[in-house]
Amino acid sequence: MAEDVEMLNMPEDVLIDILSWLPVKSLVRFRCVCKAWFDLIRNPVFVVKHHLKQTTLNNITLLVRHGEGDNIFSLISSLAKDEDDAEQMIAVTETINIPFTNSFSEYAQVLGPCNGLICLSDPNSSKIAIWNPSSREFKPLPLSPIKRAKHSAFGSCGFGFDRKTNDYKVLRIVTQYLNQRRCWVNQAEIYSLDADSWREIPTLEHLPQDIGDIPCFNTYHDGHYYWRAFRGRGGLILSFDFADEVFEVLPLPDPGEGISWNNYSWHLAIFNGCIAAVLYAWQDPEKCFDLWVMTERGVKDSWVKQARIGPISGVDRPLEFWRNGGLFLKNSRGQLVLYDPSTQQLKNLQLPGPQGRLQVVTYVESLVPINGRREDEDDLFVRTTIQNS
Repeated sequence: MAEDVEMLNMPEDVLIDILSWLPVKSLVRFRCVCKAWFDLIRNPVFVVKHHLKQTTLNNITLLVRHGEGDNIFSLISSLAKDEDDAEQMIAVTETINIPFTNSFSEYAQVLGPCNGLICLSDPNSSKIAIWNPSSREFKPLPLSPIKRAKHSAFGSCGFGFDRKTNDYKVLRIVTQYLNQRRCWVNQAEIYSLDADSWREIPTLEHLPQDIGDIPCFNTYHDGHYYWRAFRGRGGLILSFDFADEVFEVLPLPDPGEGISWNNYSWHLAIFNGCIAAVLYAWQDPEKCFDLWVMTERGVKDSWVKQARIGPISGVDRPLEFWRNGGLFLKNSRGQLVLYDPSTQQLKNLQLPGPQGRLQVVTYVESLVPINGRREDEDDLFVRTTIQNS
């Protein structure tokens, strides 16, 4: 009992340092210890310090979206890496059932992470939600009141952080047909978490029509979101700055003589803090993945071919980078596998249940509040027992 009292009365800077090492799940429980701890753990300064500490400790969690049918988000698995395991074994620790996504379609996408937060977007139904998988708090976004043409389609979304106002924002591009002009035009609208509302913003005069990609790598970094886009037969990168709320077009590298971006599959990614592009021939039974990195943002001549991964047999497409040059991929049977470049071997992660449209997200735990609701833990997480083979 005396030790408990001493813990409560220790200097605040010492207490903050100790608590910053702990996982979010423990801190959520510790908020009930006393009002002082509740206020401290919810303090924005501590929230930032805790996230930075977890980032420094390299406490990265893998969130895998998998499933099939309309209830595509009914199975999401959280994976953790054992640092003491020399073989870097990865095992499923939890299967997550998220009730608020039951009405999402199979085309829903996971955007982010951004400071530990994830955005779930369904272009078929226009439904969007922000989710903190660590605190298990979620917030369905309100419907946009912005007027648009009768024939409209919800297109690409982006999710990011505005450092100028300390606000989280969701950008959505809506394509609509204007009868008077007999053409399709893009409209951009942005949601502010602080204001909890949508508003329309200007777009580029000639915004590319074909914007977006199948769910692959995270493409948010340092206040900017990036999309793969096309204008005519040429590929390009579309960028959005969440602080200044402006679009920008960035160039792709020259892949070499006789190679065209239009004849290959390619996806954008963030690699070591830089914009990257992964290029490969989708029809090849043995695929080689060329990694290009833009070392100076916006400068075409700064593109460098960083590495070639492969050849790898029996895989469909890349999903996300992992530690030590590892690469998560979807194999030809629709299963999640991890490629280890040191051994040139594929490991099947054997996710439970149907796998459907795979997507992998790497994130660091966060206490960032989103002014939403928190589902009961028993409804959200279904524990699974995985036997080591």
